Amino acid sequence: MDGLIVFSLPKNDLTLQAIKERALPTVIVDQPSLPKIPLVGIDIRASARPCAEHLTALGHKRFAIVTFRLGADGYCGPIDRARVKNSCFELNRIRVSTYLEVLDRAGPDVSVKIWEWHRSNEEGGRVAGENLLNEHPRPTAILATSDSLAIGVIEAAQACKVRIPQDLTVTGFDDIPAARLITPQLTTVHQPMAEKGRLAVAALLEEDGPLRIMVPTKLIIRQSSDPSLGSA
Repeated sequence: MDGLIVFSLPKNDLTLQAIKERALPTVIVDQPSLPKIPLVGIDIRASARPCAEHLTALGHKRFAIVTFRLGADGYCGPIDRARVKNSCFELNRIRVSTYLEVLDRAGPDVSVKIWEWHRSNEEGGRVAGENLLNEHPRPTAILATSDSLAIGVIEAAQACKVRIPQDLTVTGFDDIPAARLITPQLTTVHQPMAEKGRLAVAALLEEDGPLRIMVPTKLIIRQSSDPSLGSA
């Protein structure tokens, strides 16, 4: 093995120590950021902020955040802000924290619940959605930290006869192909994932390249937050 591309590990993962000891050429994608090791990723705060601001501008007051894992213990269920703050996953921690910062500025009458799932998949979104939508009062807007989670939330809402976006607004993150195929189409944050992979390989092969390679993101507003968009 002549080089490594490391994708989205917790900051205290034992693999990272082994990588340091081997001293092989290494590039990290997304997380964690480590001294003197190139990282390919996104500006996490700048990418998450417009999504939360979009929902506060719509006038929502009861929010929920559905996130993939914040800890390495496999926990799934409702969490508090202390777990977010102490997360060993840098990207997840900053994304959720940014959502919370925006929602906190929206006023004292805003409420936020947080649900964690140990993976980024539709099953996690369905479980979170079922639990959150059975609460009284239930949230009117759910920010999911991935499209897969968001799609699961939409499926749970549809099973509960909750209309999207009339009764519930849902947003995701990534802009995977399924985000455009699901009905209603999913509002999400686009990031060029294939480009991140290409840049990671290029950085691994390049000596003395930049230590931080950031790719652009963009909020894509679709039907799950705006019924006026039709099938656009």
